[in-house]
Amino acid sequence: MNLPDRKTVIIGLLSYTAWGLFPIYWRFIDDLQPGELLAHRFVWSLFFYLAVFGWFKWRAWNHRVNSDQSGRAISKPVHHRPTGRDWMLSAVSALVLGSNWLLFIYAVNNGHTLDASLAYFLNPILNVGVGWLFFREPIPWPMVVAITLAALGIGTQMIGQGEFPWIALTLATTFCAYGVTKKVQRVESNFGLVMESSVVFVPALIAAFILRGQSPVEQLTLRHWLLLAGTGIVTGVPLVLFSYAAQRVPYSLLGVMQFVAPTLQFLVGWLMFGEQLNGSRLIAFMLVWAGVGFYLADRLVRLARSLQIDERIQIAQADLSAANPRTKLPENSLPATTNEAETIESCS
Repeated sequence: MNLPDRKTVIIGLLSYTAWGLFPIYWRFIDDLQPGELLAHRFVWSLFFYLAVFGWFKWRAWNHRVNSDQSGRAISKPVHHRPTGRDWMLSAVSALVLGSNWLLFIYAVNNGHTLDASLAYFLNPILNVGVGWLFFREPIPWPMVVAITLAALGIGTQMIGQGEFPWIALTLATTFCAYGVTKKVQRVESNFGLVMESSVVFVPALIAAFILRGQSPVEQLTLRHWLLLAGTGIVTGVPLVLFSYAAQRVPYSLLGVMQFVAPTLQFLVGWLMFGEQLNGSRLIAFMLVWAGVGFYLADRLVRLARSLQIDERIQIAQADLSAANPRTKLPENSLPATTNEAETIESCS
């Protein structure tokens, strides 16, 4: 497995930490309807994305100007011009993400934060199945155990609660689908966010005006406007971080990092919001957590082995370079590189 650099991993972890604490923000504005909040969220997010994208463009231009003045050779970045396929994927991403946002806002503001956290405990496990189905990533045997335990957990909640856990399963499925669309997009990550918000900007703006007249809150106060405008920031920051990491981190590793978000959401819903954790729901969480434990243990073992293999390769390259400075060790000269070791371990 080719490991990403530390900066990329930290960026991914920061995005999940922000999502884990996100329910607290929506409680400050829970007197407005979820549909109105969603419409404002799309509108203000576009302004944030345009600002971020413009800043990145300015940095790239400034770097080229400084490099030209210093006489250093520079390589201009290659930008992929959006095609009809890219715009279609952006529209699909926006619709899927909007569905996820709407349901999440509803869940948090109606006492279902624990259901939302259960969804994002299930989502990393679902990501592995999607990684195998669409990206040909191998599924180790502990993941099979994890999927089985997660299914048992959902079944336990269905029997104990007497209802289908549609909030948890819908949230998990829609966010997993959004991750797939981000994985297959070929445009620059930040510009992809601008495209997603652009295709729904006008419908969201119209919806915001229509839903304003149907809202139980007749007049928006300064607090309302500040919090509504702030949805662009609290939405955009973790998505920009996630978009950056999703295109550089293996999809299965994203599944490991994502457990940060549901853990924080669970603690917020249980300890801060006082949501009930009855017997059947606790058993369901324990089964899912057991599945998560199998998965994390397997990932950590594989990560340690990959690091050992990479270290041996570096030592061998250093020894060969010291013996003959003009000779470079071919990447396939060892019997098992990092990726090969990952494949061999998954088959054993």
